[in-house]
Amino acid sequence: IQFVIIIVLEFLIGFFSIGSTFEDILTLVVTLPFILPSLAVQTRRLHDLNRSAWWLLLHFVPYAGSFVLFIFSVMKGNPVPNKYGPVPDYSYYRG
Repeated sequence: IQFVIIIVLEFLIGFFSIGSTFEDILTLVVTLPFILPSLAVQTRRLHDLNRSAWWLLLHFVPYAGSFVLFIFSVMKGNPVPNKYGPVPDYSYYRG
C-alpha cells in the first residue's frame, strides 16, 4: 500500500510540477505514518530468525546495511521456538 501511495503521489507531483520544497514536505508527511509499522514488521521478522531488533541499525550503513536486512527478510525462519517466542502457527491460513 505504501508503494502504491508513493507512486501516485510522485505521479501527481510530476503532473502538476509542484516545487521541490513542497514536494519534499509532502513526501515526508505521506511516508511518516509508515515508519513505525515497517519497523514493527522488520522486528518481528528478525525475531523469527532469532536475531535482536538491534540489527535494524544496519539501515544506517549505506547500501550494504539495507541489502543485509533484505537478505534476512527473505530467509526462512527458525523451525523451533526461540527466546523471542514460539514459531508462528499459520495453519489456519489458506494459500
